[in-house]
Amino acid sequence: MLVVLSLITIGSEAAIRRYCMVKYETEDGWSKTYTVEVTFMTGFELNNVTHSFNYGTYDKYCLIWWDKGEVAILKIKDYLIVGSEFTRDDFRNAFSFRSSLNCEQVNDEDATKWQIIGKNYLQFVDPRENE
Repeated sequence: MLVVLSLITIGSEAAIRRYCMVKYETEDGWSKTYTVEVTFMTGFELNNVTHSFNYGTYDKYCLIWWDKGEVAILKIKDYLIVGSEFTRDDFRNAFSFRSSLNCEQVNDEDATKWQIIGKNYLQFVDPRENE
């Protein structure tokens, strides 16, 4: 399900990292929920850090890093207005009227569906956003 993405380092100038709850679709329904740090970025930013043109410039993505350099690259399927860089304001706006985002994994043969939950009830999962 996860693919190793070698030598991608995301500098402080690109993307925004926030704790979220995540779950993915299985044959039997949804997985258990995990709380992990998720990196939010635009396709423009992702192409820059991967030195590729593999991602839609105007698409939005979430990256979930696991053990040993494995990463799930998720394309956000919900409509979001974001500039060329994903900022804190973009993160807050993404969850202003919803608690979760629907995503599809793009580095997985099965295109696994994921949900990124940024708010649990009316509070952000990441305590930095509740200040």
